[in-house]
Amino acid sequence: MEIREKVLRWLETCPEPTLRFKPAWWERGEVIYENIYADGQYFGVRRFKNGAVYALVINKVSGVSLFRVPEDIIK
Repeated sequence: MEIREKVLRWLETCPEPTLRFKPAWWERGEVIYENIYADGQYFGVRRFKNGAVYALVINKVSGVSLFRVPEDIIK
């Protein structure tokens, strides 16, 4: 199963996002997966120098949501 599918499946069970805003440090992460949809929605997964993996979801319904993804989901 590809990383996108693993993270999306995990997000379905995740009750609340870690943060509710797009952090300035998002651009410094290593892109694992990223997609900008035609309607302007965004889904991205990035790994950072400290090893943390985050999923950022931007859509018209919930706005901006940032989730810290457990490492075992990515493996």
